[in-house]
Amino acid sequence: MIDLFGVSHFAQVIVPVGPLTQPQMQLAESLVWLLSEIDLDLIAEEFETGILAKLSCESIAKRLADNGQIEHRFCDPDSEQRQMIGYRDYVSIFHDLLNHNEDNLQDNELLVKARAIEVGRFFPVREEYWLQQIGDLIDGAVAFVCGDAHIDGFESLLRSKGILSRVVERGIGVDPNETSHLQALNYLEQYPELASWQEIRLDDISYED
Repeated sequence: MIDLFGVSHFAQVIVPVGPLTQPQMQLAESLVWLLSEIDLDLIAEEFETGILAKLSCESIAKRLADNGQIEHRFCDPDSEQRQMIGYRDYVSIFHDLLNHNEDNLQDNELLVKARAIEVGRFFPVREEYWLQQIGDLIDGAVAFVCGDAHIDGFESLLRSKGILSRVVERGIGVDPNETSHLQALNYLEQYPELASWQEIRLDDISYED
């Protein structure tokens, strides 16, 4: 069973000293509750160590795992691994769209379109990567913390593989006024072909005499 926690990434990490914010406390309490209910084999999360080092922060999930002598894994690909799996984020997609804006869309719509492409085309690539990182313990008891925007997609992936999962809690620390993900989903529903989007490369362009 994989127990899922959907969060804002600001709720995942803390500075070494100082009080926890309300979302950080909420995540910590939710994980502590799960630990009291289940003998977990693994606590995993969408984060990578390089970002933690840059932010001089510590993972709440890892601290709890270490305290409980439970294995912990950071499962998100770093920049080199993202390149290997062909992952594109919305910023790089946005620049591609700016350079090939045949429909003369405004920048704000291009940004929504870029986010929709990342969600529809590349979120599944990243979620598949997470699954590979925990694959050896897939039949055990696993807690997985990830961005709330990934919960539906990751849960759908697990279901498609016949892997039991449940959402323990979601929306932890998520700003209710943040609409970018919802806008991307609505745009993707309007233009489902974006889920198979391929960027234009110079090598793909043929020239006729």
